Amino acid sequence: ADGIRVVSERIKKTISEKKEILKSEPTVLPIFQDMKDSEEAENYFTPDIYKQFDFIALTVCRLEKEKNISFMIDIFSEVIKMLKKNQSDNIKVGLVIVGDGSQKYTLRSKIQKLKLEDNIKIVGWVEKPWKYYEHADLYIQTSKYEGFGMSLLEAGYVGLPIVSTDVGLVGEVLKPGESVVVINKNKSEVVNKITNLIYNESIRRSLGNKAQKNVVQYMLSKEEYLERFQNMFKI
Repeated sequence: ADGIRVVSERIKKTISEKKEILKSEPTVLPIFQDMKDSEEAENYFTPDIYKQFDFIALTVCRLEKEKNISFMIDIFSEVIKMLKKNQSDNIKVGLVIVGDGSQKYTLRSKIQKLKLEDNIKIVGWVEKPWKYYEHADLYIQTSKYEGFGMSLLEAGYVGLPIVSTDVGLVGEVLKPGESVVVINKNKSEVVNKITNLIYNESIRRSLGNKAQKNVVQYMLSKEEYLERFQNMFKI
């Protein structure tokens, strides 16, 4: 190909490892997202779901295997058990899953089997999920891989503290330990990190503020995006 466009430095690095067979250098141009909220976003929000909880963790994604939502449910099952062990706390934690996909019924069945229907809610697909981000306390992503990670960008834009596997924009836009808490496959370690965040509002606020700063600095205006898009064709 005379031109190769990728959406992240992570993908560019992977493709560039095959540089001996490439005719051209990959160009990074992220997915454009107009972050301006609209009045219509309120119409897509179901506030009653959030009113049930004292603390809300959110994920917005397609319900497919690569998103690893089953692991997320396992994590929150353990988080809820840990919180219940502390008799001095009556924090009701909710995990709200916004999205749809082939795993929907499998995941709902798992939630029922674990008797977590009161704590984990699958909302379904939402066209404008901004209010879900704005009223949540934590964003979590457990994907096995991501090409870009638009939901991470959206969560960071509204200043949500983020917990994520090392995928997509993590390390490129969101800085591990500074504007994102990076997790792995170690369930007990992940549970401890999330529980710590639930109890520490100041840490969440710091993570969210830094994530927002990172995302705003990274984003392109519509004019900048179009200019870079046009430049890709100047071969």
